[in-house]
Amino acid sequence: MAGYRVATPLAHPASAEQFLRDALHCAEAPSCGLIGYLDWRHPVRYTPAGPGDPGWDRRAPDGSAVIRFGDYIELAPARVAAGLSVSGTLVPQSLRVSARAVAAAGEDVSFTVSDRSGRVRRGQATVLYPTRTAPGIITRLVYAPLG
Repeated sequence: MAGYRVATPLAHPASAEQFLRDALHCAEAPSCGLIGYLDWRHPVRYTPAGPGDPGWDRRAPDGSAVIRFGDYIELAPARVAAGLSVSGTLVPQSLRVSARAVAAAGEDVSFTVSDRSGRVRRGQATVLYPTRTAPGIITRLVYAPLG
C-alpha cells in the first residue's frame, strides 16, 4: 500500500476474502455496480483479459495494467469486469487468502481462486478499508501469468 494516502478508515470490512469474493461475483454481471468496489478516479492495477480491454496496450511485464476506472465507466465497464473475473471463468467462492499484510489503511493479500475447469489461479490484491459508505476499495487485483 506504499504511496497511498487515505483518510482515516471508518471501519474494517468484514474480511478481505469476502470483499474480494463479492467483487468477483459482481464482475460476472458488471451491471451490479463495480463502482462499489473500484474507486472511479484513483488508479487501480488489474490484469486485462485480452485485446480491447482497458490498459491492454500498456501492460507491465507481469501482464497487469494501471487504469482509472472512471475513464471507462460509460464505455467499457464490462471489459474491466472481464479482466477482474478472467472473462467470467472464476468461481468467486473458491477464493482463499494465503498471505496477508495488514496496515491501518487496508490489507495486501496473496490469494488463490479456481476457474470453472478446476485450474487454480494465483493473485494479489490490495483492499483499502472504507472511508465512505462503500465497504472498501480495491486498488490492485492482479493474477500471476499461467505457466
